[in-house]
Amino acid sequence: MISKIECTACNSFFNAIKAKALAFQNGVANCCSTDTKIYTLVITGRLLQVAAIAATSFFLLGTIVIGPVALFGMIASVALGILGTFMVGHVMDHVPGGVPPGVPGGTGIFPGVPAIVKPFVPGQPSGLINSTGNNCWLNAAMQCMIHVPALRQRVAFHPQLEQFVQQYQQRQTSSQAVAQGLDVESLKGYINQELHLDRLREAGPVNGHVDASVIMNWLLRQPAFHQFSQTWTRPSGASTSRMVDEPLMELDLSASPTATAAQHVARFFEHDSDHGRIRLTFNALPPVLAVKLKRFHMHFPTPEDRLRMTPHYAKISHSVDGLDRLTIPAAHVALGQEGNYACQAFIVHYGNLEGGHYVAYIKREGKWWCCNDSSVNEVSEQQALIVMKNAYFCFYNRLT
Repeated sequence: MISKIECTACNSFFNAIKAKALAFQNGVANCCSTDTKIYTLVITGRLLQVAAIAATSFFLLGTIVIGPVALFGMIASVALGILGTFMVGHVMDHVPGGVPPGVPGGTGIFPGVPAIVKPFVPGQPSGLINSTGNNCWLNAAMQCMIHVPALRQRVAFHPQLEQFVQQYQQRQTSSQAVAQGLDVESLKGYINQELHLDRLREAGPVNGHVDASVIMNWLLRQPAFHQFSQTWTRPSGASTSRMVDEPLMELDLSASPTATAAQHVARFFEHDSDHGRIRLTFNALPPVLAVKLKRFHMHFPTPEDRLRMTPHYAKISHSVDGLDRLTIPAAHVALGQEGNYACQAFIVHYGNLEGGHYVAYIKREGKWWCCNDSSVNEVSEQQALIVMKNAYFCFYNRLT
């Protein structure tokens, strides 16, 4: 009986500790920007490492005075060193965008830690400050709007966006590695008013993050970025045709976890639905493609869930090969002309359905740039291709 009471008390104690730890974790997740978190972890980790070295030296000297018993004190100093090393390593391995998958750590203020803000390099994008810690979706989207010419043209239809972009370009022209003095919160308020984000489920329940597809759909919807001729063939053999407008080419990744980009594109243009076969055709090849890879999947695991309309949501995290080049087959172009496209920019989402982090990758003058809020770093073509396999959005320019 006593042991059972003790076990209950222990469980209550550890559950309380776990609850406090989760509360602390959530507080840290929402307290500040990604860059601030990185600096805090690195500085704290380095201080712990210094403290461990000092304590180890102290206890080694203590052995001279009080003998080997002083070596027991080194246990605490070693623990401090391990904790500090873990915190610094945690930045390089797990902080979203600190070192994205496939991108090795660079050199920064501390050895082995990626630089947060490097000196400005002519031609590079300027970083965008994430002062509240939950503007990464907007920062990533704005980097694409600014540096993809076709998206930049759409921005001109919205005075508030146009003003922001012009201010950004002034900072970039004046060689600011991080664009200073931009009123991101006012821009966010304008977008919230236009899109009614506070009424949408896209606003994350944990940290207020927004699905970047919301702003991309809004920007590319009027007029629609892509126009197709759709032929719907019913099981009876009868068919009807109509024109359809789509802001984004949405590739359904749930159909096959091993399919390549070319296979997903083929399925987009011709696939079976519940009511027949759908075939899409471009009347003419567009100069730019805007592609969304549907990584947030809604499904009904059981018939009861479907009956009650209680869907389950999941993120599709598998990689997709071949996203750097897309080909539109001639069979899906009215004029019978094949179209080849190269990726100029893409956005990656790290995290899960409750929140996470958006990072944009932009290609300018043959160089790839990783735009992670205020941190902008050049990456190699090979590194960009590795990260691109997990892209959420891709934007393509036509080659031929």
